[in-house]
Amino acid sequence: RTAVAVLQVQEVLPAWEESVLKCTRSDTLAEGDRATVINSTGDAQAVQVSRWEAFQTSARIYFTKFKGQGQQPPSANGLEFCCVAFIGSFLVVLFMSYIDLGLLEVEYNNQASLFAMVSSFGSVATMMFGAPTSPLVQPRNLVFAHVIASTIAILLDYLTNSDYAPIIPQWVASALAPALSNAVLTRLGLIHPPACACATIYISSGPLSNTPHARKLSWLFVVLPVFVDCLLIL
Repeated sequence: RTAVAVLQVQEVLPAWEESVLKCTRSDTLAEGDRATVINSTGDAQAVQVSRWEAFQTSARIYFTKFKGQGQQPPSANGLEFCCVAFIGSFLVVLFMSYIDLGLLEVEYNNQASLFAMVSSFGSVATMMFGAPTSPLVQPRNLVFAHVIASTIAILLDYLTNSDYAPIIPQWVASALAPALSNAVLTRLGLIHPPACACATIYISSGPLSNTPHARKLSWLFVVLPVFVDCLLIL
């Protein structure tokens, strides 16, 4: 068994400086595994990998991810930018909260109260005003991703809700909604993380959740609160 790993050979294989341990699987290397070490001149040599070396390799790769996979971390922003981010996020969420307060007495089909506050839009506001140039928060991603993810969650509800055809257990649907949303949005090039969170909020709504009436809104959920909140942030 072999794995892909970058070794600091000065520590593990002193004779091969700046080497790369190249393998074919992502399993953790075990004692006695064989791998090919290639040095800067292109020479290769088969070596035996000990269990301790395998552990060091796996640990080093894992913790290297905390450095951003070789990318530079975002730099700190100036005071003016931070103030704009604060004011923008505060006003948007405050407006949503105010609308939500006004909708408390409005009922839909005599079953559920309308609402405008969806917790995932707090993260939308953070991304929108904290990283406005990110491709993940452009209007195209924001609107279409939320509409698609909400639609997926509602369709799953038909296969979960006891009022329709409860084929899928609730605990499975709660994981399936964001997973399907992620796959579809990735395929369409519309990745927007809060949209997947919005799908999770809908499919997992119930008496103990922050949005207990979300599933009772059914298709209205796509319009209010989702689409309306997207327009408020834009």
